[in-house]
Amino acid sequence: MTYKIFDEKSAIKHMIEDLGYFDNSADLTCKEIGDGNLNHVFRIVDKISKQSFILKQALPYARTSKDMTLDANRCKIEAMTLIAQSKYSPQMVPKVFNYDENLYAMVMEDLTGHIILRTAMMQQKIYPNLAKDAACFFANSLIRSSDIVLESKQKKGEVARFINVDLCDLTEKLVLTSPTYNDPRKRVETHLKEFEKDEILNNEDVIVAFAKLKHNFMTNSQALLHGDAHTGSIFVSENSTKFFDAEFGFYGPMGFDTGLFLGNLLMNAVYQKVTGFDVYYDWVINLIGEFVDQFTTQFNAVWDTYGLEHYAKNSEVFKSFYLSQVLEDTAGYCACEMIRRTTGSSHVAEMDEYSDKTKHEKAQKVNILLAKEILLNQTSYVAGLDYKELLEQVL
Repeated sequence: MTYKIFDEKSAIKHMIEDLGYFDNSADLTCKEIGDGNLNHVFRIVDKISKQSFILKQALPYARTSKDMTLDANRCKIEAMTLIAQSKYSPQMVPKVFNYDENLYAMVMEDLTGHIILRTAMMQQKIYPNLAKDAACFFANSLIRSSDIVLESKQKKGEVARFINVDLCDLTEKLVLTSPTYNDPRKRVETHLKEFEKDEILNNEDVIVAFAKLKHNFMTNSQALLHGDAHTGSIFVSENSTKFFDAEFGFYGPMGFDTGLFLGNLLMNAVYQKVTGFDVYYDWVINLIGEFVDQFTTQFNAVWDTYGLEHYAKNSEVFKSFYLSQVLEDTAGYCACEMIRRTTGSSHVAEMDEYSDKTKHEKAQKVNILLAKEILLNQTSYVAGLDYKELLEQVL
């Protein structure tokens, strides 16, 4: 079957005639629900049985600019990543039912009933299981795809299988390089221009820290990453946490995944405090502390249960060294994410959605100061209390 871009009508036809998920007599609805820039996402529902699926197709260009071409093979990477992660954390990712290499399309579980975590947190919703769920997901998916568990030849084969050139290039440019210079793609608010220049662009220590983290990202094939684990890539419900949108998946440094997640929690804490949601702010800073400490606990448990590599089985000192490196990387990538979401090309609601200009400016400047402190002192941020105390000092 040759590549063709689906619309709602042809998506239904594909699900019936090509895949056989529904009978010809089924009364179906189909709606394009994607709000991203790189894919079409269709929700197909049987009106009678209520059975439903998601059909996701990668586009060969960005929806906002057809001149921006991308390798549609990223949909294959996403399917492979979700399938691999389902072996380690089966309850934490949507099920993938089918992937078509010619159409760059996959059929997956419909997560209706869940809400995107960023949206939920902007609405001050509380999820008691979130910290432990996220910590379990990262500990299992990262350690169990690494040299700590996999036999060396198998691990190297996996590294090759998950090469993701285009989307790694996007991350290297937009997350790990663009924040440190006057990139024309950036969206820097007028009130931030001089502040950014003083705090980031003219600070050699900041630039070197970014350079080290970029080099680590490019050369450290440590574990299979989700690759884009911010709060907009997580669905939640009262009893469920699901990581999706894994098209940035590749083998990289563990701390990149945990750092992106943590950075988005910190930005939400800034938003809640500045806008006066003090009760929810208290919950968010406790969530931050609990996540970091739960990750350490789960990391040790997964290592002890599944670790097969010689030194992993025989040296507690090596395990402590390894964990320390992951936690320091977490701090570094957390800081990079916070800065790029404030001054880069792709902002987040926590840094943009303010009706009061004074609060908007305060939030963005505080966010940069928090990130800068963490970036320049990564070894000081390895426990939940470290982050909680910093937030209390700055906010």
